[in-house]
Amino acid sequence: MADLGQFFGNDGFDSSKVQGNSVLPDGEYRAVITASSIEESKATPGAKYIKLELTILKPEQFNSRKLWKNVNIGHPKDNVKAIAERELKQICEAVGLVRITRTDELHGKPFSIRVVVKQNDNGDMQNEIKKFSRIAQAATSATGEQSSVVPVGPNEKFF
Repeated sequence: MADLGQFFGNDGFDSSKVQGNSVLPDGEYRAVITASSIEESKATPGAKYIKLELTILKPEQFNSRKLWKNVNIGHPKDNVKAIAERELKQICEAVGLVRITRTDELHGKPFSIRVVVKQNDNGDMQNEIKKFSRIAQAATSATGEQSSVVPVGPNEKFF
């Protein structure tokens, strides 16, 4: 018998306190790109895509959750490449960059994402990132008061 107390204390492991891998609810989230790579497509020989790992920052209850986004930059079909270029443009604008030469230039810069839940080909529910946008900055009103739009959570808007 192995004692788990050394890892989890005298009460042992409580699975009810661990967040599962359930899908995030539809909504707006603050996120950051934490990893990226260029991968070879298994479905389309010779095609390549940027694989992005995103980490949720806000709302707090979803902090540290991971989402992934693939951007098909090296695809033989022009329409697929055009979609990928629009997605990459949206990502660059969300992190405040105009030109990049390496994917790691996208890392560590917070932005907002619009997430939806959809059913995949196997019938399982999964998240899909539909939109990347800049986080709204504090604005000064005509009276000189500052206000800002802060992402709050699922089904609430940033802007």
